[in-house]
Amino acid sequence: MVDDLKAYDAAVKWSPLPVWEQAVISGEGFSVRPLFGLHRLLVSGKTAGAIKPAMPAEKPIGFMAETSDENAVLQIARDRVLMISNRPLELSPGWHKQGFAVSEASDAWLCLELTGENRMSVLSQGTSLDPASGSPSAMVQFAGVPCAIHQARGGRILLHVECGQAAYLWAWFSGCSS
Repeated sequence: MVDDLKAYDAAVKWSPLPVWEQAVISGEGFSVRPLFGLHRLLVSGKTAGAIKPAMPAEKPIGFMAETSDENAVLQIARDRVLMISNRPLELSPGWHKQGFAVSEASDAWLCLELTGENRMSVLSQGTSLDPASGSPSAMVQFAGVPCAIHQARGGRILLHVECGQAAYLWAWFSGCSS
């Protein structure tokens, strides 16, 4: 117990945030860096009604499914998807009479790109799922935190993590590079 609450600084127990715009981790056969410029919408309910007008070329995908680029509709629960696009999506936040709700989530998530010849080995260290088996849900436990994970062209692995967990995940990746 702390005797003098005014002298207690809870901030010292947390890892400092990296300067994300300059952050890169390079380890043996892998590297990790944040991706910027992505727009995200969290959709709950009858998700097909939102996907069709906003991202008609996309279908909901699960863990380790491959996309041609960063654009994806990630299935994160039975009735919830995270829509990710490199352009703003034309879908207004709020309740829609077609039976779904939309929340702006661009600032709530950070995308980390894992590349390199040992990327699968690093991925396997963070989750008990076999990356080759996939899963209907893109949301999995990775290094102890929920992440939505898929692949983009060229074997890039994209991990979408809520911003509140990003510093922890960054520290975890830093440990892999040691």
